[in-house]
Amino acid sequence: MNVIKSDLKNIICSSLSTREINRFKGKSIFISGASGFLGRWFSAFFEHLNDSAFVSSADKCRVYAVDVEDLDITNNNFQDMDIGPFDFYINSAGIASPKWYKKQPFKTIDVSYTGTVNVFERALRENAESVLVFSSSEVYGDPPAEHIPTPETYTGQIPTMGSRSCYDVGKLVIETLSDIFHQQHNLPVKIIRPFNLYGPYMRLDDGRMMANLCKSVVENDIMSVYGTGNQTRTYCYVADAILLMIKALLSDENGEVFNVGSNYDEMSALEVCETSYDILGANKDNLRVIEHPSFYPKDEPNRRKADISKVIKAFGHEPKTPFTEGIKRTYQYVEEVYSNSRENFGGEIR
Repeated sequence: MNVIKSDLKNIICSSLSTREINRFKGKSIFISGASGFLGRWFSAFFEHLNDSAFVSSADKCRVYAVDVEDLDITNNNFQDMDIGPFDFYINSAGIASPKWYKKQPFKTIDVSYTGTVNVFERALRENAESVLVFSSSEVYGDPPAEHIPTPETYTGQIPTMGSRSCYDVGKLVIETLSDIFHQQHNLPVKIIRPFNLYGPYMRLDDGRMMANLCKSVVENDIMSVYGTGNQTRTYCYVADAILLMIKALLSDENGEVFNVGSNYDEMSALEVCETSYDILGANKDNLRVIEHPSFYPKDEPNRRKADISKVIKAFGHEPKTPFTEGIKRTYQYVEEVYSNSRENFGGEIR
């Protein structure tokens, strides 16, 4: 059994009740950003349900999973397209990699505003059961020590004209739109703020640290840690996060925002790389600390750790995969896929 199938069965579906799984029986689901990190996981989840839980064709989920190449949700004719209606909307479209959003700042913020409005208006018109959207831990900016771990109630401090603003402010726009549509139209929307997720389905040409790390190990090449290497994060294995996101989608927590991340101790960027190299038996001579390259924003937060007490209380689960196990599972996936295809796994940084 490969890593993704194992995670779908043992981490995600084993923690969902029969009642929760049956909520998707015979339902239609719209997934935007379907070729992205989270979008691919949601698509795989519903495919797994159709293969393992739903026998008859009438019971199976009908999934409409699209990316910008298939259907651009910022397009004006999105509202008039002959698709749907859908019972569930999962709007994971977005440009999340700093390497890419620096090149496409207008498109980045346009997806957050126009794309979100378009999805919300369709969901309202179709009387959708639930809508899931994705903000980011970046909305908190660089919190002071007294606000770490950071709860959802912390308002954050992010610049409007910084190197990350097109992404960070765009995520605030998504949250504000969610609140407006919930308050004025009773849209059943839930907002997720992910904190440093990693795992299978990461693109290795993404340009962010965990992708670069896996790429460096599989290619036995240089791994560059940007800045001082002292910036700290807590890393959450993606399958643990997907479970909480599905529970949020199925919940009645309309209009609410949830941190989704790990309760494990913070690790510095350099410590993450050194630990991963030790676990994977990689060559530490490939590690180096360098200044931020021109394609990567310099103003990254010094610390990032989520207070996840709200999501634990709401859904009765918390991420349980330790980093030592998660990095092994991630690399197992990387080796399997990389050996068969370099598509999305050897992208050159330009």
